[in-house]
Amino acid sequence: MTTLPTYEPRNRGGSENEPWHLRLYLVRWTPASVAALRTIKQMEAEYFPPGSTIEIIDLAEQPEAGVRDNVLAVPTVVRVRPGPVRRIVGSLEDIPKTLKILGFSRV
Repeated sequence: MTTLPTYEPRNRGGSENEPWHLRLYLVRWTPASVAALRTIKQMEAEYFPPGSTIEIIDLAEQPEAGVRDNVLAVPTVVRVRPGPVRRIVGSLEDIPKTLKILGFSRV
């Protein structure tokens, strides 16, 4: 089993342990959607500050929700809080790269 490096959220003007709020956009329960959900839940459990939340939004059921965050492809993760807003589109399988894009830095 591969051991991942340790990461912590970058302090962007708020408390270092400020809970994060993310939105995961997907369409139905395709293999890519399930893989994205599994990966984001793993990151939540291992890396996100306590109290962080993830909204799961199925664009087949709520297409208007994608307009709010300018979603052009799925899966898409939008980090809403803390600011600034960050997005990652596509596979989340490369956890170190995904964490970096979402605003985590190496310890």
